Amino acid sequence: MSRKFDVIVVGAALNGLAVALALGGNAARRPLDVLVIDAKNPEAFATSAFDGRATAVSATARKMFEALGVWEALAPSAQAMTEIIVTDAANAEARPVLLHFGDGDMPAGPSAHMVENRHLHECLLRAARAAPHITFATGTAVRSYGFGPGLAHIELADGTDYRTGLIVAADGRKSPAREAAGIAMRGWTYDQMAIVVTVEHDLPHQGRAEEHFRPSGPFAILPLTGNRSSLVWTERKHDAERILSLPDEGFLRELVARFGDQLGGVRVKSERHGYPLSVFVA
Repeated sequence: MSRKFDVIVVGAALNGLAVALALGGNAARRPLDVLVIDAKNPEAFATSAFDGRATAVSATARKMFEALGVWEALAPSAQAMTEIIVTDAANAEARPVLLHFGDGDMPAGPSAHMVENRHLHECLLRAARAAPHITFATGTAVRSYGFGPGLAHIELADGTDYRTGLIVAADGRKSPAREAAGIAMRGWTYDQMAIVVTVEHDLPHQGRAEEHFRPSGPFAILPLTGNRSSLVWTERKHDAERILSLPDEGFLRELVARFGDQLGGVRVKSERHGYPLSVFVA
């Protein structure tokens, strides 16, 4: 016999958990009964090995997290972005500033906070686990979807069946739920890859974010808590693959050549990640 929920969210990463909390979390005025499904164990998502990226939480997104009741837990891991500079430069020696935003451009406070994705996921998952109206079904993949007339239903690989009035597809850019619903997607890939890594530096960044537009793509230095920054370093795909395969000493040498010496000595403090770049519209 199948079980009915008001909403079923497919995907227990950042978007899926945020939706689940908005609809069924403890801060909801009239919480709905929400089921969150994921083929994997979401407890493993809150690690830098799984996701080395950081997210710029805008002032509006911060209000959303406050409304969801998770910002207080996130705040110790959030670094205010108090200054932003953008340059157009081929190398780290000469970087003329094209755009600059400082305190005077942010009268209402920081325009954004940088938060590592592992901290975001940990806080969202903890809040969702504590909400009595949110149920989890994880570790088993979806076998099939059915859409109307009447209620939609989802059958898992273990034979469990669920019914609902609304399915939320939060299962990634290659979403099987989107495909099952017949929603087309258009897009293309770029011959570029983003290298993402966390570094520690000798000097404080003072909350400054830097984005340097190089011939191969943007090189962003994004401030994290402490004397740390998240790098989003874009290269042509074959160059990125070569750099990612280098031994530690060679990788650091390539990094420093692009980073510059404005923050003193630099050390790599996380795993290296490579993300091929693409654009898709559903």
